[in-house]
Amino acid sequence: EYGVPVGWDFLFKRDYWRSEATVDHTDSCSTRRKSVSSRNSIGKPIVHVNHLVKKFGHDKIAVDDVSFNLYENQITSLLGPNGSGKTTIFNCLIGMYKQTSGSITIDSEDGMDFDTRANMEMLRKSMGYCPQHDILFDLLTIKEQLEFYATARGFGKNKERIAKEMLYLVNLQGSQELYCNSLSGGMKRRLSLACAFVGDTKIILLDEPSSGLDPS
Repeated sequence: EYGVPVGWDFLFKRDYWRSEATVDHTDSCSTRRKSVSSRNSIGKPIVHVNHLVKKFGHDKIAVDDVSFNLYENQITSLLGPNGSGKTTIFNCLIGMYKQTSGSITIDSEDGMDFDTRANMEMLRKSMGYCPQHDILFDLLTIKEQLEFYATARGFGKNKERIAKEMLYLVNLQGSQELYCNSLSGGMKRRLSLACAFVGDTKIILLDEPSSGLDPS
């Protein structure tokens, strides 16, 4: 009645962006859930948010005592109405805001936990981020934007290969020479998503990633 149902992880599948495969949606919801569960085993927790509080000034509480874990090989959705503090939580996770109280710790490659307030360099190496509003350089082409992000993340020697892979992922390879200031809103959103995946980081944070998308 309301269209063709898709799996919960449709946004992260290549065929959603590229229309390369035809998916049979005749299975029941329970069958789809079982299939997804068999493909994605939940690993250990790698991000720990404990009693997070963020205040602006003395009386504006944006985040009030929030705790959760993010797990390896799992997609976690943060849901809430406008103004409930979702983007503020993201900004605390990436180090843009310093939390008023509480802690955010992330597991490093060697299994040690580190606090984001004291290890910003390690934090930036561990995360990719797509902000709610696109942050792109107007006078760079799509390809140059991706190569810039690859270089900034320490992959300058492989920037052309990485840019090619990301262009293919979001189906922008035919537009790679267009300047960012000439892109539609949907194309900018796809480029922002591609930038978040540059560097093969183990944690990807996406703030309203489907807003304004025009999949083709």
